[in-house]
Amino acid sequence: MNNAHPADLQAVARQVMLAHGFDPDFPPAVLQEVAALKSKPPVPSTNDLRDLRDRWRSRWELGM
Repeated sequence: MNNAHPADLQAVARQVMLAHGFDPDFPPAVLQEVAALKSKPPVPSTNDLRDLRDRWRSRWELGM
């Protein structure tokens, strides 16, 4: 194997996506929304949190 010219895997993947009709880039609106989330992440209220441990059963407990 010749490592003199390593492949740029990101560039190769992008080209393959474009060749198959995919758009590998996010639209500007998505990038803006992500930037807004990074600058001020949402804080869940305690009303949004529920304890679901009583609903959980392992496959072992169910005999599977």
